[in-house]
Amino acid sequence: MKKISKNTLIKDCGLSVRAQNILYNQSESMGVPWGSLDDSPLKIGDLKNLSLLDLKCFRSCGDKTVKEIVALAERAGVKLKKSWIDNDNF
Repeated sequence: MKKISKNTLIKDCGLSVRAQNILYNQSESMGVPWGSLDDSPLKIGDLKNLSLLDLKCFRSCGDKTVKEIVALAERAGVKLKKSWIDNDNF
């Protein structure tokens, strides 16, 4: 498994196309200016600005995609932001 860190670019993580597109389309909500997919500065560490509730509310982001994004964050040691609805049962 490829080693990743908080500074690894999302495009270099091997995420599904759906997961990448969701994150790129929501990059401004993470404080990252939107750019083209090829030169986006979006990093795994930027996921700290999202919560599970945020992910679940994104269009086309079902349980499988949420789990994929959460697993990536956990591999890099990034904790997602807590929201009032988050629990430990996901």
